[in-house]
Amino acid sequence: MKKLAFALLLLGACSDDAATSAQNNGEHDTGMDAILLADGGADTTSSLDASDDAQADALNDAGTESDAQIPVDLSPLGGDRPVTPILPEDYDSNEKHPLLIILHGYGATGAIQRVYFRTDSVQDDLNMIVLAPDGTTDASAKKFWNASDYCCDLFKTGVDDVTYITGLITEAKARFNVDEKRVFLLGHSNGGFMSYRMACERPDLIAGIVSLAGAMPLDTSACTPTEPVAVAEIHGTADTTILYGGALATAFSAGYPSARESVAFWTDYNGCDTTANTPDAIDISSEIGAETDIESFPGCTGGASELWTINLGPHIPGLNQEFPVKVMEFLLAHPKP
Repeated sequence: MKKLAFALLLLGACSDDAATSAQNNGEHDTGMDAILLADGGADTTSSLDASDDAQADALNDAGTESDAQIPVDLSPLGGDRPVTPILPEDYDSNEKHPLLIILHGYGATGAIQRVYFRTDSVQDDLNMIVLAPDGTTDASAKKFWNASDYCCDLFKTGVDDVTYITGLITEAKARFNVDEKRVFLLGHSNGGFMSYRMACERPDLIAGIVSLAGAMPLDTSACTPTEPVAVAEIHGTADTTILYGGALATAFSAGYPSARESVAFWTDYNGCDTTANTPDAIDISSEIGAETDIESFPGCTGGASELWTINLGPHIPGLNQEFPVKVMEFLLAHPKP
């Protein structure tokens, strides 16, 4: 297969040094990382290249055997921040479908993040609806989510992204046959922080989240969920943007907890055992090998709690095809009761 190259500008959430620079100079050093993904391009971007009309025609044609099939509406959701819904090839309005919302890193976009996560490769097999929205564009022309005091509403706009994402879920449920027990979030960096915020504030809507290189608020007392959520934190030990070991608060930065501390909150809240099961390491990063150790905390009274440690993994690891497979295996194994 001919390979297509895609330059992905995925910007991490601010580091302590960057926050200091923002305070002193009035601007934010994003410490941006560029990734060139060059394999499987034709497969991972098929829905980016297809027009809305072509996708709708194909989905409507697929349902002609059922008189009760509802015509597919692929017009954007989300109001002034529109996002085009992506439906599986065999979408059937008579069947319930899981919903996955992808949340990008600071300075990236939903479309870029979706290609990076490679979710197109599993979407049809899982009969899954996908939304990949964009955050708000800030004064430095970077898109962001207002996720926590640390990340990443750097210009203090106060935008309410909890309400925005809640609205997307409500709209998707109204238009499509969404399985309310299988609504999931998958976020990177700033998007990981935002996934945690949704789990804290709208656990009634969210069955599970997976955060890659994100974190909870440093003051976890600010997180007051009303019901369990399945949570997995995936984090590289060599991440120099959002540190695996966390960052203390300073005069210029709110700080954030370690990957282990972020997971520990949910281990406790979900009523899980504190002694983890440790299955065999998995390979989700294209350049390292079987690099990722999993700690799964059993016996939860609800939800789930797991820490996936990418040994020597950076802030933006090169993800292989097993990444979306393993992520969706985790999420789909933990629907709402």
